[in-house]
Amino acid sequence: TTKGTIDETKNQAQLFLRVAWESREKIESVSYYDVDWLHQWRYDDNAMIERRKQSEVTKEHAIEKIHDLQDDGLTKVEYSSIMASESEDGAIFELLQAIIRDGAAIVKNTPSARDDKEPVSKIGRTLGGALSHGSLYGDTFTVKSVPNAKNVAYTSLALRPHQDMAYYESAPGLQLLHCVVNNNVVGGESVLIDAMAAAHEFRRIAPKHFKTLVNCPATFVKQRKNADIVCHRPHIALKEGAGTNDINREIVSVTWSPPFEGPACL
Repeated sequence: TTKGTIDETKNQAQLFLRVAWESREKIESVSYYDVDWLHQWRYDDNAMIERRKQSEVTKEHAIEKIHDLQDDGLTKVEYSSIMASESEDGAIFELLQAIIRDGAAIVKNTPSARDDKEPVSKIGRTLGGALSHGSLYGDTFTVKSVPNAKNVAYTSLALRPHQDMAYYESAPGLQLLHCVVNNNVVGGESVLIDAMAAAHEFRRIAPKHFKTLVNCPATFVKQRKNADIVCHRPHIALKEGAGTNDINREIVSVTWSPPFEGPACL
Protein backbone atom coordinates (compact mmCIF):
# COMPACT_ATOMS: atom_id res chain seq x y z
CA THR A 1 0.00 0.00 0.00
CA THR A 2 1.30 3.43 -0.89
CA LYS A 3 0.06 6.93 -0.44
CA GLY A 4 1.40 10.20 -1.69
CA THR A 5 1.53 13.85 -0.80
CA ILE A 6 1.19 16.11 -3.79
CA ASP A 7 2.45 19.59 -4.43
CA GLU A 8 3.62 21.62 -7.39
CA THR A 9 7.09 22.87 -8.12
CA LYS A 10 8.40 25.17 -10.82
CA ASN A 11 11.56 24.56 -12.80
CA GLN A 12 12.26 27.69 -14.83
CA ALA A 13 9.16 28.05 -17.06
CA GLN A 14 8.13 24.40 -16.70
CA LEU A 15 5.59 23.30 -14.08
CA PHE A 16 5.86 19.88 -12.42
CA LEU A 17 3.59 17.90 -10.15
CA ARG A 18 5.62 16.44 -7.27
CA VAL A 19 4.35 13.24 -5.63
CA ALA A 20 6.09 11.99 -2.47
CA TRP A 21 5.30 8.31 -1.95
CA GLU A 22 5.26 6.53 1.41
CA SER A 23 5.49 2.77 1.85
CA ARG A 24 5.57 0.20 4.62
CA GLU A 25 9.33 -0.04 4.18
CA LYS A 26 9.60 3.65 5.03
CA ILE A 27 11.60 4.21 1.87
CA GLU A 28 10.92 7.66 0.53
CA SER A 29 10.31 7.90 -3.16
CA VAL A 30 9.53 11.04 -5.10
CA SER A 31 8.11 11.32 -8.62
CA TYR A 32 7.84 14.39 -10.83
CA TYR A 33 5.26 14.72 -13.58
CA ASP A 34 5.23 17.43 -16.22
CA VAL A 35 1.92 19.26 -15.77
CA ASP A 36 1.68 20.03 -19.48
CA TRP A 37 2.13 16.32 -20.22
CA LEU A 38 -0.56 15.37 -17.69
CA HIS A 39 -2.89 17.95 -19.19
CA GLN A 40 -2.23 16.64 -22.70
CA TRP A 41 -3.18 13.06 -21.72
CA ARG A 42 -6.14 13.74 -19.42
CA TYR A 43 -9.24 11.63 -19.95
CA ASP A 44 -12.20 13.88 -19.27
CA ASP A 45 -14.90 14.03 -21.96
CA ASN A 46 -13.82 17.39 -23.41
CA ALA A 47 -10.20 16.25 -23.66
CA MET A 48 -11.18 13.04 -25.47
CA ILE A 49 -13.28 15.01 -27.96
CA GLU A 50 -10.42 17.43 -28.62
CA ARG A 51 -7.90 14.60 -29.01
CA ARG A 52 -10.16 12.89 -31.52
CA LYS A 53 -10.36 16.10 -33.57
CA GLN A 54 -6.57 16.18 -33.72
CA SER A 55 -6.05 12.53 -34.64
CA GLU A 56 -9.02 11.39 -36.74
CA VAL A 57 -8.55 11.46 -40.51
CA THR A 58 -11.53 12.78 -42.46
CA LYS A 59 -12.29 13.40 -46.12
CA GLU A 60 -11.55 17.09 -45.62
CA HIS A 61 -8.08 16.26 -44.28
CA ALA A 62 -7.38 14.00 -47.24
CA ILE A 63 -8.56 16.54 -49.84
CA GLU A 64 -6.59 19.32 -48.16
CA LYS A 65 -3.49 17.10 -48.21
CA ILE A 66 -3.96 16.33 -51.90
CA HIS A 67 -4.01 20.06 -52.63
CA ASP A 68 -0.87 20.54 -50.54
CA LEU A 69 0.92 17.81 -52.51
CA GLN A 70 -0.15 18.90 -56.01
CA ASP A 71 2.73 21.33 -56.49
CA ASP A 72 5.69 19.43 -55.06
CA GLY A 73 4.25 15.95 -54.60
CA LEU A 74 5.33 13.62 -51.82
CA THR A 75 8.38 14.47 -49.74
CA LYS A 76 11.56 13.24 -51.41
CA VAL A 77 14.66 12.27 -49.44
CA GLU A 78 18.01 11.24 -50.90
CA TYR A 79 19.08 7.64 -50.34
CA SER A 80 22.65 8.73 -49.64
CA SER A 81 21.45 11.16 -46.96
CA ILE A 82 19.53 8.42 -45.17
CA MET A 83 22.50 6.06 -45.20
CA ALA A 84 25.14 8.67 -44.28
CA SER A 85 26.37 8.09 -40.72
CA GLU A 86 27.11 11.78 -40.32
CA SER A 87 23.51 12.79 -41.11
CA GLU A 88 22.68 12.76 -37.37
CA ASP A 89 19.32 11.20 -38.26
CA GLY A 90 18.11 14.42 -39.93
CA ALA A 91 17.19 12.69 -43.18
CA ILE A 92 15.68 9.73 -41.32
CA PHE A 93 13.52 12.06 -39.25
CA GLU A 94 12.39 13.92 -42.37
CA LEU A 95 11.42 10.67 -44.07
CA LEU A 96 9.52 9.22 -41.09
CA GLN A 97 7.79 12.53 -40.38
CA ALA A 98 6.57 12.66 -43.98
CA ILE A 99 5.26 9.08 -43.77
CA ILE A 100 3.34 9.86 -40.57
CA ARG A 101 1.98 13.11 -42.01
CA ASP A 102 1.21 12.06 -45.60
CA GLY A 103 1.15 8.26 -45.47
CA ALA A 104 4.01 7.84 -47.96
CA ALA A 105 7.30 9.36 -49.09
CA ILE A 106 9.85 8.86 -51.87
CA VAL A 107 13.50 7.88 -51.43
CA LYS A 108 15.36 9.35 -54.40
CA ASN A 109 18.31 7.87 -56.28
CA THR A 110 18.17 4.48 -54.62
CA PRO A 111 20.83 2.33 -56.32
CA SER A 112 20.03 -0.95 -57.99
CA ALA A 113 21.13 -4.21 -56.42
CA ARG A 114 23.90 -4.36 -59.02
CA ASP A 115 25.50 -1.22 -57.63
CA ASP A 116 24.65 -1.57 -53.94
CA LYS A 117 23.85 -4.95 -52.40
CA GLU A 118 20.33 -5.04 -50.98
CA PRO A 119 19.61 -1.28 -50.82
CA VAL A 120 16.01 -1.87 -49.72
CA SER A 121 17.12 -4.06 -46.81
CA LYS A 122 19.62 -1.40 -45.77
CA ILE A 123 16.96 1.30 -45.64
CA GLY A 124 14.59 -1.00 -43.73
CA ARG A 125 17.18 -1.80 -41.10
CA THR A 126 18.20 1.85 -40.86
CA LEU A 127 14.61 2.91 -40.23
CA GLY A 128 13.47 0.07 -37.98
CA GLY A 129 16.55 -1.73 -36.74
CA ALA A 130 15.41 -5.03 -38.26
CA LEU A 131 13.19 -6.46 -40.99
CA SER A 132 9.99 -8.38 -40.30
CA HIS A 133 7.49 -10.74 -41.94
CA GLY A 134 10.13 -12.58 -43.97
CA SER A 135 8.86 -16.12 -43.43
CA LEU A 136 6.81 -16.27 -46.65
CA TYR A 137 8.89 -14.41 -49.21
CA GLY A 138 12.16 -13.62 -47.50
CA ASP A 139 13.32 -10.21 -46.33
CA THR A 140 13.08 -8.86 -49.89
CA PHE A 141 11.54 -10.29 -53.03
CA THR A 142 11.29 -9.35 -56.70
CA VAL A 143 7.91 -8.66 -58.25
CA LYS A 144 7.84 -9.23 -62.01
CA SER A 145 5.60 -10.77 -64.65
CA VAL A 146 6.21 -14.52 -65.08
CA PRO A 147 4.44 -17.26 -67.08
CA ASN A 148 1.82 -19.35 -65.26
CA ALA A 149 1.92 -17.07 -62.23
CA LYS A 150 0.27 -18.34 -59.04
CA ASN A 151 -0.03 -14.83 -57.64
CA VAL A 152 -1.73 -11.92 -59.42
CA ALA A 153 1.20 -9.71 -58.40
CA TYR A 154 3.43 -11.65 -60.82
CA THR A 155 1.28 -10.83 -63.84
CA SER A 156 0.85 -7.74 -65.97
CA LEU A 157 -2.74 -7.30 -64.80
CA ALA A 158 -3.72 -4.12 -62.98
CA LEU A 159 -4.01 -4.56 -59.23
CA ARG A 160 -6.97 -3.05 -57.45
CA PRO A 161 -6.24 -1.06 -54.28
CA HIS A 162 -5.38 -3.42 -51.43
CA GLN A 163 -3.13 -3.91 -48.42
CA ASP A 164 -0.46 -6.58 -48.38
CA MET A 165 -0.15 -9.25 -45.71
CA ALA A 166 -3.55 -8.57 -44.15
CA TYR A 167 -3.65 -12.26 -43.19
CA TYR A 168 -1.03 -11.63 -40.48
CA GLU A 169 -2.39 -10.97 -37.00
CA SER A 170 0.09 -8.08 -36.87
CA ALA A 171 0.55 -6.77 -40.40
CA PRO A 172 3.67 -4.76 -41.26
CA GLY A 173 3.36 -1.07 -40.50
CA LEU A 174 5.79 0.10 -43.17
CA GLN A 175 6.40 -1.29 -46.65
CA LEU A 176 9.25 -0.37 -48.99
CA LEU A 177 8.79 -0.61 -52.78
CA HIS A 178 11.78 -0.21 -55.09
CA CYS A 179 11.17 0.54 -58.77
CA VAL A 180 14.17 -1.11 -60.43
CA VAL A 181 13.20 -1.09 -64.12
CA ASN A 182 10.59 1.10 -65.84
CA ASN A 183 11.76 1.58 -69.42
CA ASN A 184 9.14 2.62 -71.98
CA VAL A 185 6.33 1.04 -69.96
CA VAL A 186 2.74 2.17 -70.41
CA GLY A 187 0.81 1.99 -67.15
CA GLY A 188 2.07 0.56 -63.90
CA GLU A 189 1.56 3.71 -61.85
CA SER A 190 1.15 3.25 -58.10
CA VAL A 191 -2.12 4.59 -56.69
CA LEU A 192 -2.32 5.51 -53.00
CA ILE A 193 -5.66 5.76 -51.22
CA ASP A 194 -6.30 7.20 -47.77
CA ALA A 195 -8.36 4.31 -46.38
CA MET A 196 -9.05 6.07 -43.08
CA ALA A 197 -10.58 9.08 -44.85
CA ALA A 198 -12.51 6.77 -47.19
CA ALA A 199 -13.98 4.90 -44.22
CA HIS A 200 -14.93 8.16 -42.53
CA GLU A 201 -16.85 9.28 -45.62
CA PHE A 202 -18.33 5.80 -46.13
CA ARG A 203 -19.86 6.01 -42.64
CA ARG A 204 -21.60 9.25 -43.65
CA ILE A 205 -23.05 8.06 -46.95
CA ALA A 206 -23.84 4.41 -46.07
CA PRO A 207 -24.04 3.95 -42.27
CA LYS A 208 -25.82 0.57 -42.52
CA HIS A 209 -23.12 -0.95 -44.71
CA PHE A 210 -20.45 0.73 -42.60
CA LYS A 211 -21.86 -1.02 -39.52
CA THR A 212 -21.67 -4.35 -41.34
CA LEU A 213 -17.95 -3.86 -42.04
CA VAL A 214 -17.44 -2.97 -38.36
CA ASN A 215 -19.41 -5.84 -36.83
CA CYS A 216 -18.79 -8.72 -39.24
CA PRO A 217 -15.25 -10.14 -39.18
CA ALA A 218 -13.70 -10.89 -42.54
CA THR A 219 -11.40 -13.83 -43.25
CA PHE A 220 -7.98 -12.90 -44.58
CA VAL A 221 -6.09 -15.92 -45.78
CA LYS A 222 -2.82 -17.00 -47.42
CA GLN A 223 -2.64 -20.62 -48.50
CA ARG A 224 0.08 -22.15 -50.58
CA LYS A 225 2.67 -24.90 -50.30
CA ASN A 226 4.16 -24.83 -46.78
CA ALA A 227 1.96 -21.91 -45.72
CA ASP A 228 -1.52 -21.66 -44.24
CA ILE A 229 -2.16 -18.31 -42.54
CA VAL A 230 -5.64 -17.16 -41.54
CA CYS A 231 -6.71 -14.08 -39.59
CA HIS A 232 -10.24 -12.97 -38.73
CA ARG A 233 -10.82 -9.26 -38.23
CA PRO A 234 -13.40 -6.66 -39.31
CA HIS A 235 -12.59 -4.44 -42.25
CA ILE A 236 -13.05 -1.36 -40.05
CA ALA A 237 -12.06 -1.20 -36.39
CA LEU A 238 -13.41 1.48 -34.06
CA LYS A 239 -12.00 2.73 -30.79
CA GLU A 240 -12.84 0.58 -27.77
CA GLY A 241 -15.04 1.98 -25.05
CA ALA A 242 -18.57 2.32 -23.83
CA GLY A 243 -21.36 2.01 -26.35
CA THR A 244 -19.86 -0.68 -28.57
CA ASN A 245 -22.95 -0.48 -30.80
CA ASP A 246 -22.21 3.18 -31.49
CA ILE A 247 -20.72 3.34 -34.99
CA ASN A 248 -19.74 6.98 -34.49
CA ARG A 249 -16.72 6.04 -32.40
CA GLU A 250 -13.32 7.01 -33.76
CA ILE A 251 -12.01 4.89 -36.64
CA VAL A 252 -8.64 3.43 -35.64
CA SER A 253 -7.82 1.05 -38.51
CA VAL A 254 -8.97 -0.18 -41.90
CA THR A 255 -8.06 -3.52 -43.49
CA TRP A 256 -8.84 -3.90 -47.19
CA SER A 257 -7.42 -6.77 -49.20
CA PRO A 258 -9.95 -8.44 -51.54
CA PRO A 259 -7.32 -10.66 -53.28
CA PHE A 260 -6.65 -12.39 -49.95
CA GLU A 261 -10.15 -12.81 -48.55
CA GLY A 262 -11.68 -16.21 -47.80
CA PRO A 263 -15.19 -17.27 -46.76
CA ALA A 264 -16.69 -15.21 -43.95
CA CYS A 265 -17.09 -16.97 -40.60
CA LEU A 266 -20.17 -15.40 -39.03
